[in-house]
Amino acid sequence: MADAVLDPMALDAGARCTADVRCLKCNLLIFSSGIGTLHVATAAELETSFPAASASATAAGAQPTPQRYWELTDKYQFDNVTVSRAAHASAETPAGQRPRRYLACADCEADVIGYVREAAASAAAAQPVDGPNAPGGETYYVATDRVRYTASKRAITPA
Repeated sequence: MADAVLDPMALDAGARCTADVRCLKCNLLIFSSGIGTLHVATAAELETSFPAASASATAAGAQPTPQRYWELTDKYQFDNVTVSRAAHASAETPAGQRPRRYLACADCEADVIGYVREAAASAAAAQPVDGPNAPGGETYYVATDRVRYTASKRAITPA
């Protein structure tokens, strides 16, 4: 049975995604509805490199440099995702920042679907040890055009 075509920008009152987010290639659940909050990249964020989309992702409408992302604040909000090792530092890596780590489907790893942004050292130190995404203070960004959307089978609770 084919999945219904959903509006990926359909948001609830808290700007959260109202659909389940899945891998473009293997359809594995990346994260459930009501989890990711829409984030529009700033000009500074767009200046950092992002790996080119695969042929299948490009055919599905993926942009060379994604501008809209689903923001997740805790690695435990994902159902299935893998995180790369830090890419090697390059001229594009701003001074004082660690090289970027990327997100991919945990099953097929067919394409980069997002990235991890690490908190500044001072912000990470100020974060409580038992708080969300402790101790690293990481934020996860999944490009809206590098995933597919299916109807959720669960109710979304208010934030």
